[in-house]
Amino acid sequence: MSRIYPHLGHTQGVMTPTVSILLDHQVAGQYEAATVDALGHAQQWLGTAVEMRLIPTRRIDNYRILRESAGVVIGPGSPYDNPDGVLTVIRSAREKGLPLVGT
Repeated sequence: MSRIYPHLGHTQGVMTPTVSILLDHQVAGQYEAATVDALGHAQQWLGTAVEMRLIPTRRIDNYRILRESAGVVIGPGSPYDNPDGVLTVIRSAREKGLPLVGT
């Protein structure tokens, strides 16, 4: 199940961009916290809100990620539970010009 951090997201009456974070359970703890903290600091510095959605790689829905995300963060943890899904998201994001960060 993907996890959403709404307290870092929507502002009243404003469309909030979503960042999808692909990260598997075995490494999620410390890396999830660090990634969410880093994006939270970026939000404060930029003065904008971002909704963050944590998605385990076994639950990747490439079309939904690309349709609903303003950017993608590929977390650490190789080998991933779904390496083909991760590579498909990376390739598709590059082809569509979607911002992509790998850790």
